[in-house]
Amino acid sequence: PVCSHAFSCDAWVPGTQAAYEKAFGMLLAGLSWPDILVGPGVLAGGLSFGLEQLVIDVEIWRMCRAAHDGIATGAGRWLDDVLESVGPGGDFVRERSTRSGMRSDEWFLPRLGTQDARAAWEAAGRLDVVAEARQKVADILAATEEPRLDDDVERELAALEARAAG
Repeated sequence: PVCSHAFSCDAWVPGTQAAYEKAFGMLLAGLSWPDILVGPGVLAGGLSFGLEQLVIDVEIWRMCRAAHDGIATGAGRWLDDVLESVGPGGDFVRERSTRSGMRSDEWFLPRLGTQDARAAWEAAGRLDVVAEARQKVADILAATEEPRLDDDVERELAALEARAAG
């Protein structure tokens, strides 16, 4: 088994520095496909942790996984006939193969950030990726039930706490 600490960065808070350090570190490790990844959500060389950064790191991992999967190049994937019929400068969007490819897993769509026109992004509140990740964290926490320990575990923990206090 291979363990990689690929999500390391020196930034203290989520942002541009954390993003580029984590993305490039993870891309190199991700292409080698380690069994265990250490560090999602970690900041400042392991001295800090951020839930927003964890959400961003999951997106970085999804991108690296897509890079690792590569581009399918098997028979029938080169579309020589389409390239020949449309020609240079032609309109490939009208081709069935283009529409099919855009609806398949070949087309990676991030779950964070914007892919809309500027006017749509501004109308949606101009959220940056960190603010969007913060909202996702709030949504996840609001939809998650607090874990509950079994009654016997709670009693034992209470007894340990009483012993430690006494």
